[in-house]
Amino acid sequence: NYTTSWGRELPGPPTDKPLMVHLGYHFPHTPVLPSEEFRDQFADRTYRVPDFSEDELEALPPQLVSLHEKMNFSGMKPEEKQQAIRDYYAFCAMGDSLVGRAVDAFKAFSTKSGRDFLILYVIGDHGWHLGEQGIEAKFGPYDMSNHCAVIAVSSDKKTWPAGKVCHKFVEYVDFAPTILRMASSCSQARRL
Repeated sequence: NYTTSWGRELPGPPTDKPLMVHLGYHFPHTPVLPSEEFRDQFADRTYRVPDFSEDELEALPPQLVSLHEKMNFSGMKPEEKQQAIRDYYAFCAMGDSLVGRAVDAFKAFSTKSGRDFLILYVIGDHGWHLGEQGIEAKFGPYDMSNHCAVIAVSSDKKTWPAGKVCHKFVEYVDFAPTILRMASSCSQARRL
């Protein structure tokens, strides 16, 4: 059983059936509002702000110049830039904490239920620019926006060995077949 964020007591999932949880968080989308607990952890940090020249805009198509105008970071005061970067990292740390709590609870549930688990962390909502190309945002087709990650954690270390790193591009359309294959192999193993 668990209690919802609005205080309602609900039964947990059945332990005799396969379980898939899709858990998505809304960070680091705007508004970037980390809790005080996490904001305080980054209060004294100072970050290097990337150099930016207005000359860079001359090489961009009109759509990206418009994007720059809407998300302009270069006109902010130095302390405002530092606070924006601190808040971004604090918000990410807050999100990481929430993900960690969810993963710990799912692994504990799986262990208690005597079932294998596969957890896919998908970090695929574009990188965030913190002064690169003079903007504070995402959505730009720049280097930072094109690097995403997927992390697989499983109780089945033979199929999903710990510590294996692959630097190839990941196509998210492959997730459904991967998840279905893993679910199928878990179901077959239970029947044996």
